[in-house]
Amino acid sequence: MLLNLVGTKNQMYYSVGVGVTFAKRRSRYLPINDGEDDGWNRGFEPASDSWRTDEDTLFAYSLGIGYQNMSPPDGNWLGNGKDATKDTDWVQFKNFGFWTIDFSYLGRQYFNEVIGIHYGAGLGLAIVQGDVLRTSSYGCTEGNVNKCRPRVCTGGVCTESQLASTEVNNPNSDTPETPHRFREGAIPAAIPLINLVAGVDFRVPTVKGLEFRLEMGFFNALFVGGGTSYIF
Repeated sequence: MLLNLVGTKNQMYYSVGVGVTFAKRRSRYLPINDGEDDGWNRGFEPASDSWRTDEDTLFAYSLGIGYQNMSPPDGNWLGNGKDATKDTDWVQFKNFGFWTIDFSYLGRQYFNEVIGIHYGAGLGLAIVQGDVLRTSSYGCTEGNVNKCRPRVCTGGVCTESQLASTEVNNPNSDTPETPHRFREGAIPAAIPLINLVAGVDFRVPTVKGLEFRLEMGFFNALFVGGGTSYIF
């Protein structure tokens, strides 16, 4: 069984998680000496430490639980093909993130006592938490879409109190001239997950069971990360 602690981070989000992996070794078979003068018999037996050889493959099923923070900094967002003068919104992510659970199948190949690789795929579910708040920005053009702000903001800085004072529950009342912050209503309560992963494992020969890993893949977004695991 493996106990995994994994964390990844990039500009848009970070994630942490804990997983339990149930693994099965594929034994390597070696000829054994039967003690007779005529040499080797025709029988074979599993090598007791076969998982430490370059012929070993480990198959595993992994159940993971995690959290992903999907809250980038406040800023202007403009959809592809939209009009910057009318459709630029100041967007705020309030404690927006995913609680995730996924089940994966993994293959692990060891080349020697130190280096190996892992690869696999799985499916899961993400429960969405938090809010996305939108307020129309004023005076935006294609050339200044990163600098314009909602009309209630002063000096190019938007405070929470300024934006909260405009909040309504009707998104149709929000315009660049009369900004009214509203909650985005098109966010689902849960989304399916697809997990694809591949990476390199580094074992510590002096500490049996301890591994470090580098990996990349897709987990509702492309990621590059690292982690550690302990085999017991």
